[in-house]
Amino acid sequence: MSDERRQHGWLHVPLIGDDTPPLHNKQCLEWLRIRRSYDSETIEECELRTVASDRIPEPTDFASAVETERAAQDAVDRIAELKSHPAYEGISNWDASVRASLRSTLLELEEHRHVMQQVDTPWGVDAVKAILTGHRAVWASLLDRSRVLTSSIEMSLSVIRNTVLSITKRRERRKARSDISIVQRHFATGGGWKVFGIFTPRAVKAQMYLKEEVRIDGQGLVEVDMLDLAAAHLDMEFAVEELERLWSDLGELPPGVDVRVRIAAITEHLEQLERSIEYGDRCRDCGMQMAAATPSIPEPNWLEGETVSYLEILDASPIEERLSHSRDDFEAILSELNSVVALHDSHSIVRSQMEAVTDRNVTGYSEGYGRLLQIEQTRVDQKVAARIESEINKFIPDLVASVLESQDDDSWDERFSEFEAA
Repeated sequence: MSDERRQHGWLHVPLIGDDTPPLHNKQCLEWLRIRRSYDSETIEECELRTVASDRIPEPTDFASAVETERAAQDAVDRIAELKSHPAYEGISNWDASVRASLRSTLLELEEHRHVMQQVDTPWGVDAVKAILTGHRAVWASLLDRSRVLTSSIEMSLSVIRNTVLSITKRRERRKARSDISIVQRHFATGGGWKVFGIFTPRAVKAQMYLKEEVRIDGQGLVEVDMLDLAAAHLDMEFAVEELERLWSDLGELPPGVDVRVRIAAITEHLEQLERSIEYGDRCRDCGMQMAAATPSIPEPNWLEGETVSYLEILDASPIEERLSHSRDDFEAILSELNSVVALHDSHSIVRSQMEAVTDRNVTGYSEGYGRLLQIEQTRVDQKVAARIESEINKFIPDLVASVLESQDDDSWDERFSEFEAA
């Protein structure tokens, strides 16, 4: 380049100054590339306003959002019939956390109902209906009293074990039980069947028949332990009789000859009643929660499986929310673009992108986004070029003008490759 100093006036640099070159070869070549890459129209266009690329989604994200919205819309279309359900509006207005809690409750109740259906107990359905109409006390009392009686029977069984009680037919069993209690109290105070081994005490004179007519394994009730066994036998019989009486209007209790086996079956019977009461209580509580909602939600027919339609509504609500959120994403993009499109110096690409977003045109959006990146790169390059030109003008004022007159000349590449050595 020093050989061209006389030929080219722009090579006259101040004789006094720093010998360090103002620019490196690489910077000069970069400036030359930028100058060759853009015409004046392109540079003028890049000065128009656009929305920054980092303020809107990349094309792949936009395409994904379009697909998500389309899938959500398809799902909403499939559940269109549910919108006419009287419970739909009320359930849809609930917060997501409340809906999730209700869904969990309904799933459990529906599972509970299926378990109840597997057991053929009409009284279980009657119990639920009674609870739902405010008549719980009768069934709760039945369960409580039945529990007490079965507990008493089990206790008696643990006492009597394999012993056998026999009472002559002429003796009434409840009177015999009362007389046993009298003798037990008499024995508890230190008395016995005889005084001095000869006389019968007046306190037990009327109960002397117990020694002969009431027997345990063939032996009369002579000793205290025999009295206790007979009392346990009779208490068990009376408890079983009361249980059967309590349940007489609801259907027979599980039959059986062996008391132990029968009590095990009755215990399962009571567990079924307990489940029915629990189911009725939970249905009632859930129904009250629905009634208290705004707008109120009609409760389902719990026993006829209407819970399923409510679960479908609960599953549908998030689908509508997903569609709404998806549309919100597009509205946010349009808001960004709209903030620029109305300005007098906005770039035409902004309106094109708005149309692509509105039409969910993935191809159009992708093309527009690519064009936006080009515009942003142009701006970056122009800033780089301006900064380099500023440095050049400080040291070689006429160089820029000379290059622009013949910037496509390949000789400039050679000259700038040796700029530092000039």
